[in-house]
Amino acid sequence: MSIDRLSPSNTDKSNVQAGAAEREANFRISAANKGIETAQLQVNESLNQIRDAYEKQASSQELRNESGLENQKLKGYEQIREMQRAQQAELRRLKQDGERELSKVQEHYRNASHSTERDTREHLKELQKQDNTQLEFTRKAYKSELEDGEAQHVHQVALSRQKSIEQIEKINNSSKNQIEQIRTSYQEAAERTQEKLADQLQKTYTNTEVSLSKIQQKSANQIREIREDTAYKLSAYNSRQSDPFYKLGNLNAHLRETEDAFILTAIIPEYEQNHVSASIKGNNLVITVNRKNEEELQLAPGHYLGSASFQALHESFPLSWPVDSSRLSKEFDGDEVLIHVPKKNEYAFKAPEPKLPERVRAEGPHF
Repeated sequence: MSIDRLSPSNTDKSNVQAGAAEREANFRISAANKGIETAQLQVNESLNQIRDAYEKQASSQELRNESGLENQKLKGYEQIREMQRAQQAELRRLKQDGERELSKVQEHYRNASHSTERDTREHLKELQKQDNTQLEFTRKAYKSELEDGEAQHVHQVALSRQKSIEQIEKINNSSKNQIEQIRTSYQEAAERTQEKLADQLQKTYTNTEVSLSKIQQKSANQIREIREDTAYKLSAYNSRQSDPFYKLGNLNAHLRETEDAFILTAIIPEYEQNHVSASIKGNNLVITVNRKNEEELQLAPGHYLGSASFQALHESFPLSWPVDSSRLSKEFDGDEVLIHVPKKNEYAFKAPEPKLPERVRAEGPHF
């Protein structure tokens, strides 16, 4: 009777290897997906940075242009106010000059009247008509001079106002031309900036698409390699499971307990009984069988085909009582193996007592 079964350790190793291969495949697929996500995040971050830079540049340029326009307007308004102040000052000066002239004329008239009255009081009656005529002539002359002065004053005021209006119109026209030039230059600069940013954005999109296509191609290749490797390992595992050499073996062993011993019985072929061993490991009785199979076939003179296979089968049984491993024995009866393990005397067996900790003086830790 032959045993063509695989031990539990080999099967467990195969299962562990298959699980490790599957976990490795899942880890590599997850790493590839994380690489794609990281690349996408980096691309989005670079696009957001370019967009923020463009918005900041456009807003700063707009603020500078608005500040320039406001400064030009303030300069024009200040020049207009200066002209108005100068015109008002000139009007006040002309008015003061006219009032002074009128005051001088009136003072001169009063002085002349008083002097004539004092000098000619005695001859008043005789010279009254002459004085009246002279006084009327003087009044007319002074009135004519005053009218001429007022007309000249009005003419000067009108000229000053016309000059002020012309200067104001020139300043307004100059300000409008400067504002129009600034607006035109701003629009041209904004268009150039927008075109430049659009080109940069298009280049970034193109480079991003190329990078993403490369990353996706690389990831697809990695995933394909992982799948092929995993499929190969799984197919190898499946083929092992169907091979009788790798199947779990059974020694058909059973353990029975008597009053003074444990007896293990197993079915082992006679040609394998030399490779049977038994041992006590902890509180377990372990039986182990090692077997070797070699085959050689001569196909032609000098042409040989050979193979060799090795297997190790073991089975462990728990023991409920302490045993004397030094008195362990085994015997064979045909294909049956009997392993006899005597128990220890219950009075001789003493469970190990736990050691009590020594009493020490409590001290603080030293750092």
